[in-house]
Amino acid sequence: MKVQIAVIKLVLRTNKTLSDGTHPIMLRVSYNGMKEKATGYSCNVKYWDKKNEMVKKGYPNWVMVNAELKRQKDDAIVRRDGYIASETLYTPQMILSPSEQKQAITGDLYGLIEAYMSERVVRLKTRENYKYIKNLLEEYANHRLIVTELTPTFVRSFAKHLEGKLSDGSIKNILNGVRAICQYAVEKGIVKENAFDGWRYNRSYRTSSKLEYIHWRTLEIMKQMLMEEIIDSDGKMYSYRDDALDMIINRKSDLFARYLFMSIVLWQGLAPIDLCQIRKKDIVIKYLGDKQYYCWDGKRKKTGKPVKIRIPADSIYAQVMVRTMLMFNDDCEWLFPVLKGLNADVDDKLQRRISNTMSALSPKLKDWFKVVNDKVVQHNVENNDNIPLVPDGCTLYAARHSYAMAYMAKGGSPIALATLMGRSANNLGQYITQLTEESDLVDAVSIL
Repeated sequence: MKVQIAVIKLVLRTNKTLSDGTHPIMLRVSYNGMKEKATGYSCNVKYWDKKNEMVKKGYPNWVMVNAELKRQKDDAIVRRDGYIASETLYTPQMILSPSEQKQAITGDLYGLIEAYMSERVVRLKTRENYKYIKNLLEEYANHRLIVTELTPTFVRSFAKHLEGKLSDGSIKNILNGVRAICQYAVEKGIVKENAFDGWRYNRSYRTSSKLEYIHWRTLEIMKQMLMEEIIDSDGKMYSYRDDALDMIINRKSDLFARYLFMSIVLWQGLAPIDLCQIRKKDIVIKYLGDKQYYCWDGKRKKTGKPVKIRIPADSIYAQVMVRTMLMFNDDCEWLFPVLKGLNADVDDKLQRRISNTMSALSPKLKDWFKVVNDKVVQHNVENNDNIPLVPDGCTLYAARHSYAMAYMAKGGSPIALATLMGRSANNLGQYITQLTEESDLVDAVSIL
């Protein structure tokens, strides 16, 4: 009995374009018609070698990609030849078996994460977190990742890259997500061992009980230094210094780094990812009693808890820190220029832009903190004072901790602080227990 032989080829589907502008690479079976399945890989036309059915040299990880594509095609050929040898009637779908298709789709990081989330039926927030993790990994690698690239050396180097940009707790959460992805790849037989086996990263990146923060008196000096850079003032009226406005609305400038840090403190310690996504149209000016306030009602991205921001609008400082952005950042829907040019509906791009900006601003802040410490030392010597220096290791996120510590140092209520910061009162003990300095304790009890 003569059996017709199915033709198996790797082809680039140029009539289908993915969201990143590439075309999917398909495994095609021609046999009484034609059927295709996705290989889990894609590329642009310039990188596809049609004659040899492979990606060209120059495509990221071209050797590994071609090896994986060849494996998928060879496996299909083996199944076809097996059917022929046993004189079994077969269909294209039997060659493109569901089990093979599932493994192929999870061959790259994006496909693996999609399969993992579909199988686990995760919540929308968890799905967003995994997309954020994928973006961080591929931003670090500077190309679209294959699962087999998540080696012990790579993930440890990636963790090191995050240090100084994110808190230890945030790094731990990200690594937990990466570890879950690696373990899923092991379960599916895509890799043999988890890249995290033998690495006690939970000890390295545990949520620290000691949060870096800047003393409230040091913040007062920083506020004064920032205002001297931006405006000239007689206490009643003010004018902007030359080029100050241009630098404030430039997210890459040194001055904007300082401006954003102090804005986090002013905006009740609102997390950077939340602050950067405030839109100008959502800010209103209200009279509460006999005072005007800049008001914003929103929700934390991380916890979903409501936050109500109320900033007194009668001081020059508040006008410079809020009104300036409302008036002069006029070609941007966002209050701060971090997301300038981006659409609010593209959430993964927003998070990537914010993450990139925070990473770029961290070195600028470290330089400023050194200048601040010189100023604090000078003040202490001249006035026989003892204002604390900015601690080593402070990042942009330290502004959030600094607001919380300043609030508690002055006798604030944990319940009120939880409301102001959009957190649960149950996990604010870290701020209360860190009131260790004598001056803090005196300030805290003075209102009783």
